[in-house]
Amino acid sequence: MTARSELDNTISLLLKNQVGFIAKSDGETLVTHSWLVYQAMRKLIDDIKFPVPPVGNFDSSKVRDLLLIAAVVHDVGKMRQKV
Repeated sequence: MTARSELDNTISLLLKNQVGFIAKSDGETLVTHSWLVYQAMRKLIDDIKFPVPPVGNFDSSKVRDLLLIAAVVHDVGKMRQKV
């Protein structure tokens, strides 16, 4: 399995676990909100011309993957009751 398909599988699993939860006071679901933030992060990463210099022990592809995962899970702690 390639690193990219591993990331896709991780993102998919994280999103599946968010189905049915509310994220925002306007009723937006957590999975919808997370997907929109993920898409915005992908666009931002593409726009800032990755690769970037290494950060600590992480090369640019690992930094990119961690940013994308962070975009998907950034509101998990705010989960509200399932719809």
